[in-house]
Amino acid sequence: MGTDWPRAWFGFFLAVSTSASAAPLSFRAAITIAQERAPVVRAADRAASALTHAADVANPFLLMPAQLQLTAGARHFEGGIAPGFETQAQFQQPIPLRPVGSTRKQSMTAAQRFAAGRANEARHVVAERTAHAWLGVLFAEKTLLLHTRALDEARNITALARVRVAKGVASPNETALALADEAMAETEQLDAEGQLTEAKLALGSILGVDAASFTLDDHDAPIDTPCPTVDAALTVMRQTHPSVLRAHGHAESLAGDAAYIDALHGVSLGIGFVAARDGTGELLSSALVTIPFPWSTPGHADTLRVQSENDEAVAAHAFEADALTREVRVAIHDHEHTRATLAAARRAVTALQDAYRIARALVDRGASDLTIAALARQRLIAGEDRALHAEAQVFHGNVRLLAAQGVLSEAVTR
Repeated sequence: MGTDWPRAWFGFFLAVSTSASAAPLSFRAAITIAQERAPVVRAADRAASALTHAADVANPFLLMPAQLQLTAGARHFEGGIAPGFETQAQFQQPIPLRPVGSTRKQSMTAAQRFAAGRANEARHVVAERTAHAWLGVLFAEKTLLLHTRALDEARNITALARVRVAKGVASPNETALALADEAMAETEQLDAEGQLTEAKLALGSILGVDAASFTLDDHDAPIDTPCPTVDAALTVMRQTHPSVLRAHGHAESLAGDAAYIDALHGVSLGIGFVAARDGTGELLSSALVTIPFPWSTPGHADTLRVQSENDEAVAAHAFEADALTREVRVAIHDHEHTRATLAAARRAVTALQDAYRIARALVDRGASDLTIAALARQRLIAGEDRALHAEAQVFHGNVRLLAAQGVLSEAVTR
């Protein structure tokens, strides 16, 4: 994560808490703050940290606890001899004949990598969700601005229609049509206000702030993203995407668990000594070796169960990679397709602007009524709205392309 996140966090929330005016929130700061606040990321980070400590202590010098056995009693003699008091101490250290320590170390290390992978995946999911929510606010603001200007223009046309009718150069029909057009423009403007409120609530929920307390600073918006080749993007995805790495880590962790369980239930050799005092007062000592007989395999069922889960995890890893392969291909296609759509929409807007300007000029010269101008204005607003939607698709497509490769967090926080 980039080193500028504390400054982004502090500056944003200081502005929100100390000023009634809207605090600007950049694309990068929104993602960084959301990742720091997300409970799922915090929990995953704690789990990864705990397993790091477990991996460090997973291979102690003594792998199984030593055993000390104490016995005491009396030995009874024939012939009236007083019974003698006896004690015995037996110490034994089990030594596994299979590599329990190394397999446990490998299992814990794999589990730690899996936990770290889950944390990175959580951070990636939060970044993608926040990015789309931030863009939702950005284009809701642009849409509201567009329809606010359209409403102002509709009101100007209504005023012009009333003047024309009052002068007797137009029929009252023009005023009625202008009023209807103004009402429709107001409807679109109110809809845009509602969309902005919803978008701000969505982003505010992610960031944990009041939806009305911020505006956007779009200086670092994902305006353009270089488009890689399909092969290059798929290579990056397989090597870096958090979901792929998490799925691979899960399979690796289960494989380590299976090896550890198999070793743990293996036989052990016992080495120790015996010290005793018999009833006659003599002291005895001897070495002790316990030799196992591997007549049963009590851990075999558990090993098979974990191996089965490992097979499922391997299949899940392949499925995850296949699903992301489709995402990458679609994102690369959209990279070109959305830009072509935006270019066409902008050409349409340019032509519609010319048409509306000509229609207004004809009205001003008295060569036409307002009906044609109103129709041209309606089509212009629709074209501008479509171009704005196409621009939003380009921006969202940039995010999807970065996310499909698994490099969104790195791209926005470095």
